[in-house]
Amino acid sequence: MKFILPAIASLFLIVGCNSEEQPETLQKETPAAIISSINSIDDTLQDMTKKRMEIDSFKVDKLVYHKAINRNKKFFRKYPSHDFAEQALQNIASLYMQIGVERLATKWRDSILIHYPNTSNKIGLLELQMSYYDQDKYNPEQIQHYANRLLEIENLPPSKKELYEFRLKHIDKTFEELIELQMQKMTDSTDTPAAS
Repeated sequence: MKFILPAIASLFLIVGCNSEEQPETLQKETPAAIISSINSIDDTLQDMTKKRMEIDSFKVDKLVYHKAINRNKKFFRKYPSHDFAEQALQNIASLYMQIGVERLATKWRDSILIHYPNTSNKIGLLELQMSYYDQDKYNPEQIQHYANRLLEIENLPPSKKELYEFRLKHIDKTFEELIELQMQKMTDSTDTPAAS
């Protein structure tokens, strides 16, 4: 009995010391190690998505998406000035969009636009933001905000400029009302006889 109590105490001491070392080890993860873990979970998601396409009854576990989101968040929080940081934010927004949590996808797209105002995907991000506030959660002020930001972009294709200006002109209309207006204009233009 004399030897059992010291042995158990030693065991608890060893286990206790090991559990204290883990958080410190996790804090020392390198960018390459976190990127590798992100790539690994991305591969898993890709395999699961392929399997879903092949087997109708197969469901992709949303927990895997959340693990991928958390790994990307971890990277951005630890290494915000790293070259991969923008990609990590893009991944977070995209993953939230894939699982249908558009409110959080919108939040993270805004983070990209704030941290990387000259991102190569600026037009696409601004359009997604405008679309969210136009179709999902109607908010005329936000629509106007994103449409104006889009109109500020140099070398904006004329067709896109016309589209955003049209949206601003009819900012008081919901997306559905805007579609009805456009359909009415198309009907009116086809009903008008051509001048002879």
